[in-house]
Amino acid sequence: MNKTQSKVRGTKNKSAVESILRAYRPPMTEDGSLSAGKPYLIAHFLHWAYMNHPGKPFLHQEVAMAIGRLATVPGKDSHEAKAIRSSMNRAKQILLSEYGLGSTCDPKLGHRACTSSEETVLRDLTPRIRRHHHSEQRIHDIINRAVKQNELSAASQTLVKRVRQIIKPELTGDILKENAKLLMS
Repeated sequence: MNKTQSKVRGTKNKSAVESILRAYRPPMTEDGSLSAGKPYLIAHFLHWAYMNHPGKPFLHQEVAMAIGRLATVPGKDSHEAKAIRSSMNRAKQILLSEYGLGSTCDPKLGHRACTSSEETVLRDLTPRIRRHHHSEQRIHDIINRAVKQNELSAASQTLVKRVRQIIKPELTGDILKENAKLLMS
């Protein structure tokens, strides 16, 4: 494929995405203003995309075009795209609580709602378990260092015993290994 063909192909894809984005209608009030804040509008858009184009990811700037009713897709470093990026975590929470949908993101392709509960568990829950596992490992390391120095008060020793009953990094490590096998299949 030569450079001209790849440019034309990119233009066609951009045009197709823009027509999808123009088809979206954000919720409006009677006076014609947007009826909700940015995170809610993002969640509403991702739900709409899930219903109309399941599995299709959208970049921050594409989401900005859709919910802002812009004429063209803004640049990836534009003010609009940055505003979407900063609202995305809250939008994901709304997507889950309001619509019962998890979300996934590929930095190169964009955000989308998960298309099944299975995907939500595998794509949305796995990073949370991984972060939890790393936190448990750090707590475990702190406790081990403190115990080795053998300078803990009775109250601190009691706390350490209670935390050791709860914190089990080896268990979450096992869960992550099992989940990795599920992701591979």
